[in-house]
Amino acid sequence: MDEYEENDYRIINEGIKNNQNGTLQDIEKALIFLMHRLKKYYGKDVVLFIDEYDTPFIEAKTGNFYQEIKGSLATLLRSSLKNSGDLKYAMLTGIQRVVKENILSDLNNLVVCDVTDQRYASYFGFTNNETQELLEYYGLELNDEVKKMYDGYHIGNQDIYNPWSLLNYADTQKLISFWVNTSANSMIKNALKQADYTFKNQYDKLIKESKLDTYVSMQTSFFEEANNSTLWGLFVNAGYLTVTKEINLLKGKYRIEIPNEEVKQEFIKLTEYQLGLSSGTLDTVTESLVNEDQETFLENYQEILMIPSYHALEKENSYHMMMLGMCLCLNKDYEIISNREVGKGRDDLILKAKDEKSTSFVLEFKYLKEDKKALEEALDELSNKAIQQIKENKYDYGLKGKVIYIGLAHHGKNVSVKWENKI
Repeated sequence: MDEYEENDYRIINEGIKNNQNGTLQDIEKALIFLMHRLKKYYGKDVVLFIDEYDTPFIEAKTGNFYQEIKGSLATLLRSSLKNSGDLKYAMLTGIQRVVKENILSDLNNLVVCDVTDQRYASYFGFTNNETQELLEYYGLELNDEVKKMYDGYHIGNQDIYNPWSLLNYADTQKLISFWVNTSANSMIKNALKQADYTFKNQYDKLIKESKLDTYVSMQTSFFEEANNSTLWGLFVNAGYLTVTKEINLLKGKYRIEIPNEEVKQEFIKLTEYQLGLSSGTLDTVTESLVNEDQETFLENYQEILMIPSYHALEKENSYHMMMLGMCLCLNKDYEIISNREVGKGRDDLILKAKDEKSTSFVLEFKYLKEDKKALEEALDELSNKAIQQIKENKYDYGLKGKVIYIGLAHHGKNVSVKWENKI
């Protein structure tokens, strides 16, 4: 370095060490200085890689300090990507496209690839052949259980496995979830609190069927333009969902699905978060249900009812939707049937066992609107009516093997639950 470069280096170094000054200007200068020195030393233009370039923007948004740093972040990226004469090209990766701050708008030859793009599809994760080769190297087999846990992503025209999870599985040889928490998790949780009625209905349908046909925007960041399509785009780009069908590419309508068992566990945690429950609560409730443990089921179900606000539990559908969210834990072994024409009417919730040797369940929800002095007696009577409605309307039509009818009668956070075996 000449004396001028040495002087610049000392100034930049002192600025970076002073990390309490609240400015990113020193980092901006450091990037430009480093690229200049690399080109001068190697005699070649520099290639710049920036991973998770969107993370500072998302963290700032979820942490409520976005306005304070957005200008500095935009300047940092603009300076390093455009103002340097030493840059050949750059590659940025992230889960949200930051566009409104114009940090990328004045760049030439910008190519944007999302998870529907076919050109670089195989680079988003491991292909089937790569996965098989990896597991065989570690003495493992690519069987159906591994596929159910880590497969299921569709990138362009490729079926892709989650690379992080597969590498951890190969290392530990434990078939468990290795999902990594990211900044997107916090944004999704915050967004779910503010979601409108339409989104909540779509979310419930997704939980019930593991798939949904809807409008998805993957080219616009949710934190810049919050609406249902950008929120679904966040779910897709963050790996919670995958696109399995292009319904109307011009209008941005896709079929999105929960890709695998690992991600289903994350949706269970999201449902618990929505309901204000501690981790594992839903598993406890559903385990007691499928184990036909009436006492434990009632105990845990009553505990859950104490969590939401009283005003959130004001009609039959509130309890129905809450239970529907719990049943995501079960869709590996049960077909979840809700609000469908069955027998002589429309059921509330049916858990149809995929194994005919297992028990199926028919649940009917009732709500007592008015206050009554003999509340316990009234709820007891209403839960019996729920059982009677199941039998009269033949909601169990088509179910084979053992079937249990469950009537749930509610008034606020009070509940009466009745079980009856099909004769």
